[in-house]
Amino acid sequence: FCTYAGVSIVLCYTFQLTVFLPCLALNARRTAASKMDCCCCFTRPERGLDDAQGCCCCSKSVFKGGVLKKGLTKFTEKTTTPVGQVLTFIIFAVISGVGIFGTTKIYKDFKLEWFIPDSSYVNTFFNINQDYFSTGTPITVNFPQSDAFAMQSNLHEVYGYLNSSQLINHDVAVDSWYMEFMEWATEPNQAATADDTFTPSRTDSNAVFSQETEFYTALYTWYRTNVGARYRGSILWASEACNLDGNADAVPAGCTLSEGLKASRFNAELSLAATNRGTDRYDTMTSMRNQITALYSGAFPYSFDFL
Repeated sequence: FCTYAGVSIVLCYTFQLTVFLPCLALNARRTAASKMDCCCCFTRPERGLDDAQGCCCCSKSVFKGGVLKKGLTKFTEKTTTPVGQVLTFIIFAVISGVGIFGTTKIYKDFKLEWFIPDSSYVNTFFNINQDYFSTGTPITVNFPQSDAFAMQSNLHEVYGYLNSSQLINHDVAVDSWYMEFMEWATEPNQAATADDTFTPSRTDSNAVFSQETEFYTALYTWYRTNVGARYRGSILWASEACNLDGNADAVPAGCTLSEGLKASRFNAELSLAATNRGTDRYDTMTSMRNQITALYSGAFPYSFDFL
């Protein structure tokens, strides 16, 4: 749409220079040569500007010093007086004020669905889904390559924000690999982390690993077994050999856990109110981006509705 609009403006400007102005110049030459307008091959006798000839079905008297001329003369005389100037200013000020007020009340919206032909099956799907199966929009919070061990507290904060924000549908649980992992790791009877140390303590709701080696070792133990299998699509290790499609009894050869994570993500669902209109989608996008960036530098939320 923006491309079409930009090209149209450029072409409009080009045609103004190459078509409109030359045609205007040709019309001036025609007038100077006393040529007729529609039949420019024929010449008419020259006449002055005050020698009105009438127009359409109107008689010459209307134009030749008649009603039109007298009316315009009187109107001009009135509007150029001090009182007329003040009234003119007030009228246009009122019109401008009403126009400005009206623009603030214009319904503004933008949806990608509007660019899909009405006959398309995609639009049919959107309409049926909206009428009968309307749900919130899935959203992904992406965490780029960073030291996940050092950012444990930040992951806690992002999870807390997603669970408290009014923009999120709380009827659907926030899908967080980190919180699932920490629940597993801090279980009192968890043998894999029995000797690991936590800050401030294992039983604290905001507990984090104190040692980097213990963190990545425990994370990979959880990741390569059944308990963390469903989150393999949400975690990408920096060492390619560490990434798995299935369970593994041991750390694969060539896997360097100390390199940490290359990227990871949380999943949640936006509420219907947060994505109802185009302006709602934009406000939701900017608000969530600002909040999540403040909690975890470089992280960002993404949804199809943000396009």
